[in-house]
Amino acid sequence: EHAAYELAEQMRAQVETTSLGATISVGVATGKPGPGMSVANLVNEADTALYQAKAAGRNRTVALHG
Repeated sequence: EHAAYELAEQMRAQVETTSLGATISVGVATGKPGPGMSVANLVNEADTALYQAKAAGRNRTVALHG
């Protein structure tokens, strides 16, 4: 779970340092397969995390753990 966040944060930081002048916000969701944790649920969690990152000021990484 922590590794997924760290990878997303590395990507965000690398984009920020390019000469493009661009930034990204990243939503990360992790969970273990099983009852109540379908792929659709995981995608929805990642989408929620992305919107939280944007609402917090953009150029951020937010992780939700299912």
